Amino acid sequence: MPLEGPDVLLYEKKDHIVTITINRPERMNALTIELYDKLDEAWERFNQDDDAFVAIWTAAGFQFSMMCDLKVAADTARFGVGEVKVGRGTPWAIPVLWQMPLPIAFEVLMMGNPVPAQRMYDVGWVNRVVPLDQLMPTAMELAQVLAENAPLSIRCAKEAMYKAMDVGRKEGIEAAKKIYEKVYNSEDAIEGPRAFAEKRKPVWKGR
Repeated sequence: MPLEGPDVLLYEKKDHIVTITINRPERMNALTIELYDKLDEAWERFNQDDDAFVAIWTAAGFQFSMMCDLKVAADTARFGVGEVKVGRGTPWAIPVLWQMPLPIAFEVLMMGNPVPAQRMYDVGWVNRVVPLDQLMPTAMELAQVLAENAPLSIRCAKEAMYKAMDVGRKEGIEAAKKIYEKVYNSEDAIEGPRAFAEKRKPVWKGR
């Protein structure tokens, strides 16, 4: 269902999976202050929902794609940062240095030309490139795999990886040990082996 107000942003939840859709096709999903506000509301709603394990973000431009942990692109998609062509800056794009090889990052940020999805896949920035009609089914397939895994384990894996990127290898390993303590001490850590022994799907609680 949409958030309150004009349907410029749709928020739908099925089982443990939330789909957030930018819904301005008549404006090619151009961003506005109103849309930024509604995105803040949507992510706050997702973060406050303990029953929401995975979010699929659709119709995102390059800036928002950088914020996604996994990326699925249509084979017709193109990614670009065109600010250099109009004399603008891109401080928000610096994370590409951690997401793709340096020469490719320079190409994206300094050339300003749209890059085909297949090339972004080849350099490891996109996880899947599929025909347009397979875009959502593929994203949903990945989301369902994530939703079936232990949510606390996934959250800690993400937290540990980003922490290690910030502080380096040695400090990252030590930080990860502390981050994963809540996994080892969780109810899910008991439920997982028990469900395996009983040959059934685990019932995760995220705690």
